[in-house]
Amino acid sequence: MMTRTRWMLAASVGALLAAPGCYSSGAGDDVGEPDSRTDGDDTTETAADADATEVPADTDAAEVPADADASAGPWPVTFRLRFISDIPESVWVAAWDAAYPSGHWLSLSRDGAGFRKSPACDICMCDDCPGCPVCGAPCMEAVELRDGGSVEWFWPGFEYAQITCPAAPPATCQEERAASAGAYAARFCWGASVGGTSPCNEEILDPQCADVEFALPDPDGVVEYLIDHGG
Repeated sequence: MMTRTRWMLAASVGALLAAPGCYSSGAGDDVGEPDSRTDGDDTTETAADADATEVPADTDAAEVPADADASAGPWPVTFRLRFISDIPESVWVAAWDAAYPSGHWLSLSRDGAGFRKSPACDICMCDDCPGCPVCGAPCMEAVELRDGGSVEWFWPGFEYAQITCPAAPPATCQEERAASAGAYAARFCWGASVGGTSPCNEEILDPQCADVEFALPDPDGVVEYLIDHGG
């Protein structure tokens, strides 16, 4: 079930994609409802929107310039994942590294190809390469969503392409680009349970995903998916 009229495909997956362990909250913020369990950067605020309409005020990377050309992008979008159930149960989401699909409940693709929606802290930005500070491993602590709970992530509308470092080839760096207009797909993922050990070494078990198509520029800047277990 969705609250907006969009084409939707639900798909079960055997495992989330693997990716390097690197903490990055960049280019967007996760915001969870009060029943989210963790206290990390990705989930500490309360969204007035039960996946509602409020965008976090303080994104911690690539903010949209005030004088940005509206015809050329970037076009910000808020993504929301909601959960309802008619029995006492929870689902779990990853929210520890927005740069990689294995570390986040949301991934984006264009023409069937995924792209990095947030800067990775283990790769230099091209303006700083070849030398820049790098991050340590993220705190892999899952977020719990109970009946009526939700989580959201604000995307400023940039993608981060990995290219050859101009100052030191063949080293690579990441370049920030405004995402182009056109058709996209958002993949929302969650799990029925969580494994590993807390804190900082958890994993999402029994993962499931649902794909939602959207376009840039998006009419209202909001794309959401509802996990409906009855309610």
